[in-house]
Order: sequence, then structure tokens, then C-alpha cells
Amino acid sequence: MKKFIFLFLFGILMLVMSSGCSPESPIEDFEYEVNSEGTGVFITKYIGSDDHVVIPSKINGLPVTSIGKSGAVKNSGAFQHSNIREVVIPDSVMAIMPYSFSDCANLRQVLFGDNSKLVDMSSAFENCTALKEIDLSTTKLKEVGACSFSGCASLREIQFPNTLLKIGEKAFYGCSSLLEVDLPENLTEIDSLAFDYCTSLKRVILPPNLNLIALDSPRFHNLPSLEQIVFEDGREAISGYAFFGITSNVKITIPASVEQFNPLSILPKEGSEAKIEYLFLGDCPKIIDDTKYRGPLTILYDPSTTGWTDFEWKDNYTVLPVQK
Repeated sequence: MKKFIFLFLFGILMLVMSSGCSPESPIEDFEYEVNSEGTGVFITKYIGSDDHVVIPSKINGLPVTSIGKSGAVKNSGAFQHSNIREVVIPDSVMAIMPYSFSDCANLRQVLFGDNSKLVDMSSAFENCTALKEIDLSTTKLKEVGACSFSGCASLREIQFPNTLLKIGEKAFYGCSSLLEVDLPENLTEIDSLAFDYCTSLKRVILPPNLNLIALDSPRFHNLPSLEQIVFEDGREAISGYAFFGITSNVKITIPASVEQFNPLSILPKEGSEAKIEYLFLGDCPKIIDDTKYRGPLTILYDPSTTGWTDFEWKDNYTVLPVQK
């Protein structure tokens, strides 16, 4: 009988562990305030000692709606400089305020629920140098705010939600381990230097409605490992200026949907000897800026498509059919 009870209890324990369920951290581990409407709670400080933290979804019957509070200044973030290694953020949280997790040098894992209500985040995980991946795909974020992951030198993978419309200034600045950026379909805007010094970045996939104008400074800059840029199907024009500052040899795929093309949208950085190769998957587009392109340029096209025999650049650059 004792053996049966032991096996039964052991089975329950294994089931709980395998389900990934973790008990919420005790309320005593947090300092918190009730919002002005009296409808929710925001965490102002973590005062516990555990390195694995499960933020409670409710405190005193009110939902936890925010980590940190508006107007936070540097070195006052709710978890800033703490020794936590993992944190589970409940679905109830709608905002992660500036500096909330900044400078958490041991933070390796951040988990969001399948029904996360998160819509607001800025400077939240700055300088979390041990963080290797972040999955935001289950959130409702419309913007990854300025400096949100700046200085996260170990970050290799990021998954974005389909709701995302904007990536703020220096959002991924200095993420030197990031390998690929697959931007979500609805993204329309990226601010300056958002991916500057992502020195391991090899591949970037750009959605059809992303604005490519970058008159102040490139959005993708100082990327010595960049090898491939892919424009997703659905874009009708590639226009803008200096969205990338290219320093490496790069292959760029242009979908068949593109009907107008401005070669100045993607430029080698001044003084660079980078070679750019375009692969056009459709008919020859109309060139909408005849300013001479600087640097070596190769244009590859599908011989089954049309317009390439009269291509206005054919005598100035290397223009070749794709060898099958």
C-alpha cells in the first residue's frame, strides 16, 4: 500500500513538472502599487532572492498589469541589476516599463503566456548580456520601443508578433550574436540604428509594407557578416534611400511583385568595396532613379521573364540570366 501511494504521488509530481507549471513567486517578494484607477497593480521592485521568478497574475485580487511604472529613471527598474536567471511574465501584464529588466546580467530566459496582453515595451531588457533568445510572438506588441534589447550581446534569436508595426531607435543595437532577422508581415517602420553593430547578422527578411526611407542614418549599419537580404512577395516598389549601409558582399532577392526599383535604397557604405548581387524573380522593373549607383553591381534575372534585353543599365553593370 505504501509503495502504491509513493508511486501515485511520484506520478503526480512528474506530471506537474512535465506540464511546465511553476508556482507563482510569493507576493512578499515584490513591492507594488495600485494604479490611480484602482483597477490593477504595477510591480515597482523585486526584493526576493530566488533566481527563478514567476510574477503573480494577481495581487490582493487585482491583476498585475505593469512591470515598473511610467517615469522610471535609470537604475530604478523593478528588476534592474537583480540576479534572476528566468522570469515568467503573466498574461495580465500589458506594459513593461523602461529599465524594468535592464542590466540583469544573469537573465537567460523570459517566458510569456499564450494569451499575453503585452502591448507596450521600451528599454526593458537593455544590457541583459546572457539572454540568448526571446519569443514575443504570443504578445500584442505594436512597437518594440527604443533600446529594448540594446546591448544584449548573446541574443541569437528573436520572434516577433504579427501585431508589430514599429521597431524603435537602437532597439537591437549591439546584439552581436543575432544571426537572422525575420521581420513580421505588418511592420511598417524601423527607426535609426535599430540593428547597428549586429556583427554576426547574416540574413534579413523584409516585409512588403516596410518604409525604406532612411535619410538620417541607416537602419541596418555596421553589419560585417551580412550575406543575404530577402524582400518578401507583395511589395510593388523598392524605393527610399540608404536603408542599409553595406560593408560585405550581399545577395539581394527581389520578388516578382516589384514593378518599380530604386537602386539607391541599398548602398555600400562609402569607401567600402562590397559587391552587391541582385536576383530578380520577375519581369524587369522600371528604374525610378537614374543617379549612378556606386560600387560593383551584378544583376541576375530569370530568362523566362521579360524586359531585360532593353534594361537601361545593361551596358553599365553586369546583367546575366540565372544559370539553371
